Order: sequence, then C-alpha cells, then structure tokens
Amino acid sequence: FEDRALESVTRLLRLIKPRSAMLVRYKEKGKSDEIVELVKKSVKEVEIVEYSNIAKKGIEDTSGDVLVDITGLAKPALFHGIRNVLKKNNKVWISYTMAESYYPLDAHIQKVLKAEEKRDNYALLEALRNVLTGERGPYNIYNLLSTSEVDESRRRVLCAFSSPKHERLLALLDERSYDRIELIAPEMKTPRDRLANIAAEVAMNNYCSAAINYFGSDDLTGVLPFLANQFGHWYVDNGFNFELALTGSKLQAVASAALCAVFKVSQCWYVAPQEFDVLRFTEGVGKTTFYEIARP
Repeated sequence: FEDRALESVTRLLRLIKPRSAMLVRYKEKGKSDEIVELVKKSVKEVEIVEYSNIAKKGIEDTSGDVLVDITGLAKPALFHGIRNVLKKNNKVWISYTMAESYYPLDAHIQKVLKAEEKRDNYALLEALRNVLTGERGPYNIYNLLSTSEVDESRRRVLCAFSSPKHERLLALLDERSYDRIELIAPEMKTPRDRLANIAAEVAMNNYCSAAINYFGSDDLTGVLPFLANQFGHWYVDNGFNFELALTGSKLQAVASAALCAVFKVSQCWYVAPQEFDVLRFTEGVGKTTFYEIARP
C-alpha cells in the first residue's frame, strides 16, 4: 500500500528482465492491481502467493539467480525468503527503495519531546504512545526458527534493534527474559533516532546486563559483521543460546536473515502489530539501493 512499493517495481523492471516473478499478496489491497499489471507486461511467468501461506516458512522454491525486493515485503516473508535463498544458492541480490518520510514523523516526535523534556524516559514513552506510528497494537510474538535442537539449559543472549516503533521491542522484553541483551540503536541525528535511543535506554535499565551499540538503520554492511562477532563471542566463546529479534528496519532484518543462514542461531522473533495504519505508515519515495550478499 506504500507509494514506494509500486515505484520500486517500476525502477527494477527498467534494469532487469526476470525469467519469472513471485508476488506476495496481503489482505490490504493497496496498489496490488497496478503492480500485477506492471509485472505481467514484462515477465512471462508470474505467480501470486498469499502472505499467510509463506509467513511461517517463506518461499522454498528458490532455484536460479534470485533478487528479493524487500521494499513492500513483511519481515517474516523477507526473513525466510533471504535465508532460504542463501542456504540453497549461497548468494542473493536485494533491492530496497526507501520512503521520503516515515511515521512517526520527526515533527510529531519533536513536538512531544519538547513539551515533555523535563520528564524521565518512562514518562516520555508514555506520552509518545499517542504519536501516530503507522500500526496498532496489541502485539503478538512469533518464532521464525525451529527450536528442536536448542539446549534450553544454556544462558540466553538477545540481539535486538531499537527503532522509533519502540513498542515492538518493549513488548518482546515484557514476554521473555534474558541473561544478556545487546541492543542496536541509531546514533542520535534526528528526533526519530532520539526516540529509538530512549526506548533502548528504558530496555537497558530493566536488565542488569545490557549494552547499547550504535549503527544506522540502513547500515547493512556495518551491522552484519557486528552480529557475526556477537554470535562468536556469546555462542562460540561463552556458550549462550543466541537469539535475534526483528524489531528494527528491513535492512536490519536482512542482516538477521543472512546470519541465520550461516550460523546456528537459537531463535529469531517477529513482533507483529494487530494491524497497520495504511494512511500513516510512510510517505513518498526515496532512493533505491541494491545489495549482493554471499555466504563465505
């Protein structure tokens, strides 16, 4: 339903000529008719799959060279799709078109932060609950990996992302307990960044063993090796069960999927809102970036 979803397909088909295409359909109709028409004009083999059918296991038929446009792809489908392709093909290409602006908007956040500047972080987050975020709770938590080979007697560490949609992270931490938490938050350059940092500080204060690490929400090349190093430190060197949470951006979800394709991650969590606010999710279209990820 986002403007950038249609534009991303338009840009992509100017550059490549796919042999086949698989489209994911959601319950929100959005711009689906325009996207289907556009793709069918350029691609001979087109398959449409329901999101509910691939949210748990993803797209398993990933033969050939595969490019995943993550722009309008929900994180469970994104996670399974990228992980499956990397495990089978050892390589995946990714296309991502940014929006011009994201909800909650910087102007909305700044207004609340200025009005509540003398209050503590807990009070700030409570005041910010009324800021439009593009989604509505309550939140449900889903596991994306099989747990059949996990040793539950081990201590547990969680690597999670803090974002302006702070309620996802806090909802997960209300449900599960950990011996160590490694939080990834953006450097404070904008009001949205400040909101993400406030949420990270609140989460950290609730645990005796937690740390905040700083990476931009679009820094795929920075956060992926960081996660790999964290896995080596906590799982390999210290024997912790290593868990991830898709509580950040789509590119951070890409990094998590890539990690899970290579390493024995104990679990990866997705926190789903009750519904999306299609009118207050993103606005406009930004730049498109392409990535290539390959297994070592």
